[in-house]
Amino acid sequence: MKGYSLIEALIVIGITLILSVMTLTAFGYFRTTQALGLGTENIASFIEKARHQTLEGLNGSQYGVHFTSVSAILFEGTTYVPNAASNEMLSFPGGLIAAQITLAGGGSDVVFQYLTGNTSQPGTIILQAGSDAPSAQKTITISAAGIVTVH
Repeated sequence: MKGYSLIEALIVIGITLILSVMTLTAFGYFRTTQALGLGTENIASFIEKARHQTLEGLNGSQYGVHFTSVSAILFEGTTYVPNAASNEMLSFPGGLIAAQITLAGGGSDVVFQYLTGNTSQPGTIILQAGSDAPSAQKTITISAAGIVTVH
């Protein structure tokens, strides 16, 4: 007898579907981790920008960063003022959220000190790739010396 039986065709279709689902899942995870890595590096660079502007004495002022769950706002001065003209906002890219913000003093602001670049608000910001992927996380650490690292 020539040809394929219905059972053989269903088995081939089933195997093809399983392989397709596995491939799409792996690609989705890869895309999520890439977005998390690149987004975290962008946010760390944004924090470093505030520290460098303070060290440069830009406008004779200190600079800091205010964190929300979906953005970071670079501000001029020692206190964050919402809607100030000099504020520069960075929305977290790719659906990233700040799952946890743990800074000394319990606030949401890191302010860098003039001339030294130190901060009295060291701590960590844990970023995750959306609420659906709690296992995909990166941590930004800001030391008392103002040094920013990503783990």
